[in-house]
Amino acid sequence: MTTKFRPQLLALEARDVPAAFSFQLADGSTGHGTFATPEGVDAAQAWQQLEVNDLAVTLSSTEYTVAPVPFAYYANGVLVGVVANTFSGADQLDLTLSGAQLNGGSTAPIAYDAADTQYNFQFSNGVGGTISFTFDWSQVDPTLSSQALTPTAFNVNIAGQNYAYGTANYTTAPTILFANGDLVGVSFAVNMAAGSPLLSVSVGNGIATGIDAITNLPLNSPVAAKGPATLTLDFSTITIPTTGSKKIKLTVYATGNVVKEVEVEIFPGATTATVTATMKAALEGAGFTVSAVGTTQLTISGTATSELTKIVADGDATKRPKLVGRAANEQGTYPEFDY
Repeated sequence: MTTKFRPQLLALEARDVPAAFSFQLADGSTGHGTFATPEGVDAAQAWQQLEVNDLAVTLSSTEYTVAPVPFAYYANGVLVGVVANTFSGADQLDLTLSGAQLNGGSTAPIAYDAADTQYNFQFSNGVGGTISFTFDWSQVDPTLSSQALTPTAFNVNIAGQNYAYGTANYTTAPTILFANGDLVGVSFAVNMAAGSPLLSVSVGNGIATGIDAITNLPLNSPVAAKGPATLTLDFSTITIPTTGSKKIKLTVYATGNVVKEVEVEIFPGATTATVTATMKAALEGAGFTVSAVGTTQLTISGTATSELTKIVADGDATKRPKLVGRAANEQGTYPEFDY
């Protein structure tokens, strides 16, 4: 497709990565779950009921089967809760706007984290959690073999509680870790609230460690990526033509044999910011999920049904964005960038 440069207002969009939640029942057992933010969330609507098609729920290390059809509810674009019936053998776990209920017992409150969830972990005592964070991709330096950045927001969701950095008791400040632009992990340590099945949780070298509140013994779990593979590209390297026009083309590959050529045409008077905005609109028009990073960078992932595997740019350096960084999928595979 070809898109000529015109200034335009771009719509906001939700990334196709999981929101998370957790709860702790009266008997001390804990559960957690994830789901991708459904399409159609609208901040202008006072109340929305949207179908969720990828809800995953675990209680005490047992994954529950979700009965059709679960729904997520939003008020002016803010997640209110999830309603679903789930089963494991003879046990029925119901999620309502009031909380979680097992086999008709007492209702436990559910803590939701609607932010993008990047990592999760599951300890052997049945307690599982998720980690969400945001950071500024423009600070990532792909020439550094090792880099640690401070997140702009950071949260651990576990056992019915959110532990947000800045309000929770973090004994080691969270950092986001990179190697040559690749997102490779996080590190932090945080004390849990009273009544939690864990005294503390920390992450380092890809391993989560929780201190059991009863035994005081450590529990270890690998930290797994939870979300799509992404590439972040910087379009400030594009040279604006002084006469005539120039076409900027990306060939985007995704699973399921998806190959799409996305092309924009730019003219004298354009800026790298408007080039970036126009390319964002073109990529979204081709079905890809794109988030703006500042005014000249884009974080690109796959479509609603396929995962990003590779982007090939023009061989001409004046028409080519620069690779800033990559994030892996749940299997630990990074997408490629070539030209």
